[in-house]
Amino acid sequence: MTSTLLPSFPAVDDALFNFAQSDGLSQANQVNIVRNQRLTATVVFLDAGVSDYQSLHAGVIPEVATVILSANQDGIEQISAFLPQNP
Repeated sequence: MTSTLLPSFPAVDDALFNFAQSDGLSQANQVNIVRNQRLTATVVFLDAGVSDYQSLHAGVIPEVATVILSANQDGIEQISAFLPQNP
């Protein structure tokens, strides 16, 4: 699973920076804390039972993990099995 950086939201950046600054951290540590707060794992689940799911798959950006769900199995069960193994 890959991580992707969320778009910048100035108000959130300011709040995170002010929080880090109030703890007396160095500026370099403050910047790293702000950056790490915005990292998230993104997964796209595609149902193979959807017609032309391949074109949906082709449109997913490379930094995002993609899981193709089998049309012959319960999708919720497949997602539930995937998530604990890929935190």
